[in-house]
Amino acid sequence: MAPPKFKASNESMEELIKKTISNINIIEDTLALQRTAVQEIDQHILRGSFSVETETSVPFYSWNFRKNKYGIESLLSGKAVTLMAHAELGSPGRVSVKFTEIKLALSWKGEGKDPGVMKELQYFQVKMSHHGLSYYQAGKEEIYVIEGNKIEFIYTNSSSSVSHLKVSQGDFILSPFGMWTFQIQNIPGKHRSFNKLKSFSGKVELMLVGTGTFLNENSIDFEKLTLRNHYKQVELNSLGIDPLRPKIKMDF
Repeated sequence: MAPPKFKASNESMEELIKKTISNINIIEDTLALQRTAVQEIDQHILRGSFSVETETSVPFYSWNFRKNKYGIESLLSGKAVTLMAHAELGSPGRVSVKFTEIKLALSWKGEGKDPGVMKELQYFQVKMSHHGLSYYQAGKEEIYVIEGNKIEFIYTNSSSSVSHLKVSQGDFILSPFGMWTFQIQNIPGKHRSFNKLKSFSGKVELMLVGTGTFLNENSIDFEKLTLRNHYKQVELNSLGIDPLRPKIKMDF
């Protein structure tokens, strides 16, 4: 015999809706308070620019044109290039770096005046893929890795993918240090020869620039945080044999 069916009255349904809305409002207020309330760790976290445009800033990472000759030449020819940004070789004095905005930049290192390498790059769209493993340096001797999903960014001088927007406005745990794949492409519906870009080969440095958060190297006693109990630690200078690192051909 089937159990009797009870139909909620309009009055009880309205009361349930009111309670649900009230609970949602309480949760929203709590989250808003957590976002705005100053926590102890907040006094150590700095937000700033990672570029070469000011005397007080440095890029997230740079690939020297002498040590990465083949990779940079291939990139400027329109080919996809995979490069590793090593946490221990990143922004000096800045640790636990997380980016909110990130782009690819070319810095002129040849003789004479800059012939306009960034201006030429603006005629193309840039595709850059973060492979999902984020490496963070904690202090001078410790590096930890956090696993995540692969994220692809595509942008031009006048537009960018929604993934760019969500990362900049959200609270993603993404480090600029890790595996990246870059490709410079023609903008759909447009055609620009790669000849001028290719002429910069051997004379430009490749950089990751943007904005992000970081800690000063000596601002926190990382030993007291016992990070190794919560995250996978990677031996310094041993990323080449890290079991979590994808086995992808590297261009150094």
